[in-house]
Amino acid sequence: MDIQPTERNKFILSGTTGRNDWWRYVLIVLMSLVGYVIGSIPLLIFQMRAITSGQVAINDPELTAKLLNPEIMGLSPHAMLALTLFIFVVAMIGLLVGVKFIAGKTISSIITGYGKVRWKRVAAGAGWWALLSAISTAIVIGADPQNYEWTFNAAPFFATLAIGILLLPIQTWWEEFLFRGYLLQGIANSFQKPWAGLLGTSLLFAAMHMMNPEVEKYGILATFPQYLIPALMLGFITLMDEGLELAMGMHFANNLFGTIVVTSSNSAIQASTLWRAHQTDSGIDSIILISQSILFIIILWWKFKWQIQKLNY
Repeated sequence: MDIQPTERNKFILSGTTGRNDWWRYVLIVLMSLVGYVIGSIPLLIFQMRAITSGQVAINDPELTAKLLNPEIMGLSPHAMLALTLFIFVVAMIGLLVGVKFIAGKTISSIITGYGKVRWKRVAAGAGWWALLSAISTAIVIGADPQNYEWTFNAAPFFATLAIGILLLPIQTWWEEFLFRGYLLQGIANSFQKPWAGLLGTSLLFAAMHMMNPEVEKYGILATFPQYLIPALMLGFITLMDEGLELAMGMHFANNLFGTIVVTSSNSAIQASTLWRAHQTDSGIDSIILISQSILFIIILWWKFKWQIQKLNY
């Protein structure tokens, strides 16, 4: 009996379109990072003012967290949130211009293997993750209510919600387009191994987040898994579903949830939320994240009837 060759993963195959010289990948990443730096300038102006005025000491062990504290920066929480997320607007422009004109690719080619973006998949990813996040948050708050302070204030909350809905898709989708889109396709095709793209971009994604303020407080060993785990999960569902759409939805829902529902003083994004945690436990957070990620994958596997062969090159 003849053995039929396995159909190639449509998302990885989509990455073969356009121009794929190694130097183009380097140039496009640099273009996006330059955009990130340019987008940071408005926030950096306020941060440098805080340092030069003596409000924050350059050798302060909690320097990063204080430089993202709206009160110390003399900004409203909404202005701080908008300035923080504006960084990714310029970074996204750099990435998309590079993909379009340097790599000669369509934007949809780094998003999906199906030609057109499947927006229902984006909604599904966001909806299921939001539901799981709501359940896990309710369990955690119920188990330790003294650790959570109810901080709801209607006007600033809805202002935060509006800013989040407007700008968080750009922030989260920039990370998806860059890491699990353009770079995952490039690495997977270079090595002819999807798992190489999954592992490589997951490590890069986690490493990029090591500048976040929670790392400064809890250390790399405690926080690295909290970025590596979702990166691996997002890369896995991207390969299984042959597109970024589910990852786009999950990432947006995750960050919006953290922006408006519950946060802590050590979070990278400071805003008006429903609850504020006085203390966080990185060990418990990692256990919850792993459990939630496994449930998320199981639900999506059942709903979309994935085949493990999708992990083939």
